[in-house]
Amino acid sequence: MTEEFKEEKASLFTLIQSGEDNNVDIAIQIMEGNPLLHNAFVQEAHTIIEKSWNTRAIHGVLRVLVELPEANQNLRKRYVSILGLVAKVGKEQPLNGLVSVLRNFNSAYVYNNKKWKPDLVDIEILKTIPLKKLSLQEAGLTQIPKWIGFLRQLEYLDLCENVFKKLPDSICKLINLKQLNLKSNKLEELPRNIGQLKNSKQLNYRKIIYVRCPILLDN
Repeated sequence: MTEEFKEEKASLFTLIQSGEDNNVDIAIQIMEGNPLLHNAFVQEAHTIIEKSWNTRAIHGVLRVLVELPEANQNLRKRYVSILGLVAKVGKEQPLNGLVSVLRNFNSAYVYNNKKWKPDLVDIEILKTIPLKKLSLQEAGLTQIPKWIGFLRQLEYLDLCENVFKKLPDSICKLINLKQLNLKSNKLEELPRNIGQLKNSKQLNYRKIIYVRCPILLDN
């Protein structure tokens, strides 16, 4: 891939990411006359969405999909599992459901889904979700899903007043976490590597019955 083509692709994707009708129409016209850029969008349209999960960017991509059915098919395959997770009903969701993905990751029902098992693509997507603050207070959680550790942009996590007995080891991968509230649960132990959360300045874990490992956090 030449530097010139990289610049052309970046410019094309910027037009689409803006979500503005005129810009998106121009992008469609460009792709109609340039097979290489057309193929680049078909293969990489997801990068426009996952760069920010911005509503305007998603709308821009969805507008292009009307003209490029092969790109539509690729995105349906990529997001079918994630869209199934955030849906309240267990059926295939249309791609326009992507505009509410970020909002739905703030909802307790997503974390109460005990059947969902992410594959490698899902994990790749989870890492891009720009969710910084998550409050699941009194959400009735009997367990915390292991995949929560892939929400790598989390800085604040409130899990107080639930009924889970342990945390998944994966929570120690939330290296950007600054606050973690575990108050008023039935915790019997903490993950062995909880000390890896070195950015956490506040760790509230009152009413833990038994803690098996020491907490090594910066004060």
